Amino acid sequence: PAFDSDQPKIPSYMGYSVNDQNFRATLWTEFNQTRMDANFDDIMAKELYDHTMDPLGQVSQLALVY
Repeated sequence: PAFDSDQPKIPSYMGYSVNDQNFRATLWTEFNQTRMDANFDDIMAKELYDHTMDPLGQVSQLALVY
């Protein structure tokens, strides 16, 4: 095993979501493992789900725009 095999694997990217009764929006951003914070100036991806039309949240509405 590696010398740090007992340490958790921290992702390089992190998703941050907000939701209400009808929608869920997620921003994927670079995550600084040293400072343990996100760089919201560098958004990697965006997702928007309309749970009134898609209850399981399988199709991002932003994908339909492009």
